Amino acid sequence: MHFVVLLSALVACAAGAPADPAEPGKDTRFVGGSLTDITAFPYQLSLQHDEYHFCGAAIISKSWAVTAAQCVNWVDDISLLSVRAGSTNHGEGGTIHRVTKVIKHEKFNAEKNDYDIAVLKVSPSFTYTTSVKNIGLQETTVSAATKVNVTGWQTTAEEGCPVPYLQYVNLQIQSDTTCPNVYWKDLKKDVTPRMICAGTSDGGKGACEEDIGAPLVAKDKLVGIASWSEGCGEARYPGVYTKISALRDWIKTNAGV
Repeated sequence: MHFVVLLSALVACAAGAPADPAEPGKDTRFVGGSLTDITAFPYQLSLQHDEYHFCGAAIISKSWAVTAAQCVNWVDDISLLSVRAGSTNHGEGGTIHRVTKVIKHEKFNAEKNDYDIAVLKVSPSFTYTTSVKNIGLQETTVSAATKVNVTGWQTTAEEGCPVPYLQYVNLQIQSDTTCPNVYWKDLKKDVTPRMICAGTSDGGKGACEEDIGAPLVAKDKLVGIASWSEGCGEARYPGVYTKISALRDWIKTNAGV
């Protein structure tokens, strides 16, 4: 239901109409981003429903992409799903690839966003160029303070429509003990072993709503997938991402990558 509300809001944004607010407590837009070009992040995809951008995704092979399970959990007709590759603008340019198969993690928990991962098979397959290329997958746990970046078509404030041009945010991996402890102590929210936190000590940068599924990358490896957060770029509450290394075997089993 949440993504139906979100997609309606994004369609309203595209039409220039006021958008209904997204469901409270599920904020996952971006704040504090800087403009960039797709050639700097050629693995970035715009996941679209009936030609409207609503989630991020990443290329992991010529036939497969990865995103958050919550992005596709509500979709009944996958013929309406596609990805746009190779474009800085999520609304034009690049190439369109139909989603022909969706495999969502069988343990996905929509209430907690645990096991929040899905792989998407596309047609036609991706042709690698300077603006379209796969990203490698992180095999091991990334240590706290590691520098990472996250990309997508985020808004630049807590309220507003997604911008048309690709942006990036530089963040740092947060402690895998402090982050879960703070979320549980303050909010009684679980940060599970399938999750990793990223943010900044000063706040002001991070994920909020229109780019769930956005890739979190360190040293040319996919470390995480934007999943959920409390607020937008708050120093005390870093963004929470699906931890790729924890689900690496599942990706290999289901996408052969």
